[in-house]
Amino acid sequence: MSKVWVIGLVVIALGVAVAFVVLEPRVAAPQLAGAPGVPCCVICTPVGTIAPTKTATGIATTVATRTPSPGEVRCSQKKGVVIGWVDTSEELHDLLEEIGVSWFYGHVLGNNTHWQAGVEFVPMLRTQLDMFKAAIQYIINVRGYVGGYWLIGNEPDNGSQDNLTYAQAVEVYGKALYYVRSIDPTAKFIMLGLVEPKSPWERQFSAAWVARWGEQPPVAGWALHMYPFPKGAETVGQARDRLLGWLRGWITDHPGKECWITEFGGPWPADTQTIAGTMVRFGNAFEEMEGVTRYSYFWLGSSKPEHDQWDFLSLYVWEGGVPYQTDLQFSYSMLVPTVEPVATCVR
Repeated sequence: MSKVWVIGLVVIALGVAVAFVVLEPRVAAPQLAGAPGVPCCVICTPVGTIAPTKTATGIATTVATRTPSPGEVRCSQKKGVVIGWVDTSEELHDLLEEIGVSWFYGHVLGNNTHWQAGVEFVPMLRTQLDMFKAAIQYIINVRGYVGGYWLIGNEPDNGSQDNLTYAQAVEVYGKALYYVRSIDPTAKFIMLGLVEPKSPWERQFSAAWVARWGEQPPVAGWALHMYPFPKGAETVGQARDRLLGWLRGWITDHPGKECWITEFGGPWPADTQTIAGTMVRFGNAFEEMEGVTRYSYFWLGSSKPEHDQWDFLSLYVWEGGVPYQTDLQFSYSMLVPTVEPVATCVR
């Protein structure tokens, strides 16, 4: 093999490595309308003890004092979770199995930790296609991820996330979608991740897409986010019911398209009981709606200290490199009303 070929292969390998290291985590709380501002014997909190309590944005996160047994874990083919940073695929597998999810994602294309966790991982592309082309080729051609789902975009209508105009979103997301499809024509796309499902964003985006690309967006479905921040004199429950009403309307207006709730939770600031109640009521509604294909709670948690701002929503908090269950973890693990073997959670 010539020196030129060896150097070329090294450059490609480095390119793939860099692409997998550079991630796009959430860095700030969404500025939404009305918002201020493993197996158990390995890592769970022992029964009858209290793990260190952490505080985020002034809200105490209490820690569950018991763990659901393997027979109690409830799972669903819809139920997923958004993850932060988890150090190993083995640890991630145990956490995902413990809460009974069948899929997950993490605002990234993924690295070995994600792809080797033993639960369906859905990669996400956002605004930096050129940086990730080598990784996309690796995922499809080497990992053999063919015919799978891709999430494209994250809150283009939110100034603290993708923050794009219709024209910018059509250009950026369009190039990402068509690049993936050029390598895998069977790939399926779920797009946008909108903050406000009742807004005209998707309709105007679709019209701009037709003008730019000459066809309707070739997506399998759309992604929506749901956080019940009260408007005016609304209660949290009324805000939740308002969003669910809008969601039913969205499903009716988009026949033949999948609907993924790729983020839900909150609201904040609120106590753990309110957040848990919102989570359970939303989750039960998503399970009952035939038009909701998948949903994922925000979020699992992260071992990185820079993500501590989200601890008040987390299913796990990390202390000394060890993940501890929160009360929210217990609520989410028990969400689905039918008890099933954990193995059936994995797609």
